[in-house]
Amino acid sequence: MSRPLSLVSITSHQNDVFSSLSTCVDGRGDFVLVHGIKLISELLKTDNTRVNLELKTLVARESFYSAMTSAEPASGAKLGLELFSRRFEKPITRISLLDKLFDEIDPVGVPDALAAFMKPKLSKLSDAKEPSGPTLVTATQNPANLGALIRSASAFGFKNLVTLKEAAHPYHARTVRGSMGHIFDLNCYQGPSISALRGLPAAIQSRLITLDLEGEPLHTFKWPKAPIILIGEEGRGVPDAAEGLRVNIPHLSHVDSLNAAVSGGIAMYDYFEKTLREKP
Repeated sequence: MSRPLSLVSITSHQNDVFSSLSTCVDGRGDFVLVHGIKLISELLKTDNTRVNLELKTLVARESFYSAMTSAEPASGAKLGLELFSRRFEKPITRISLLDKLFDEIDPVGVPDALAAFMKPKLSKLSDAKEPSGPTLVTATQNPANLGALIRSASAFGFKNLVTLKEAAHPYHARTVRGSMGHIFDLNCYQGPSISALRGLPAAIQSRLITLDLEGEPLHTFKWPKAPIILIGEEGRGVPDAAEGLRVNIPHLSHVDSLNAAVSGGIAMYDYFEKTLREKP
């Protein structure tokens, strides 16, 4: 006997809700799309200390809806059934979406569901006070790489994210998934183009640290309080016009450079190890 669960069925590209969700994949719509039933459930835990997220829509693949309503759903489908049956303080839309339509708004390839949350405020750096605490500034264009950087930033005690004009959108679906939801741990700002870094406030310039082959070796570098680490574009790096301290991550010479997410993660771990981690 099937489980009692009724969802709105969407089968057409012309549906207004589907059209609205489609504009959100790259991060520029009204909502943030979070893919994967386990990640959605984690973000909706009542003891979650991350930014207050307002859920608007739950969307299940049609095939996952069938799994949830089967006589004996597997463990993943049971988790989905629990989530889709849950009562929330504010009403939400619950949808069953044809698999081929789900694929169009799923750049990460999850087998089950996605959620649409109201997009948190994304302030322009020029309109905000100087970000306090450790800050990551990046022009990383690959959404998955940006997500990996964000995950490392949260793990190693960074509080703020500034995405430069060249960067992927911080609320791109692949970025959110790559960060495993930790994008919501950070205060997010929109910055200028990487070519206009000299226009940043002097207080930010004094804390700016860039990764450069000609910089001081990372193992001898002493971190300033509340550093601002700058990660440039993949392939092009940081322009010479950028000011601030330069730090080098030593590695074997047959490799020209490290991936942006890898080098950023190493630098942020070094900051954490030298300044934040509690020593015995």
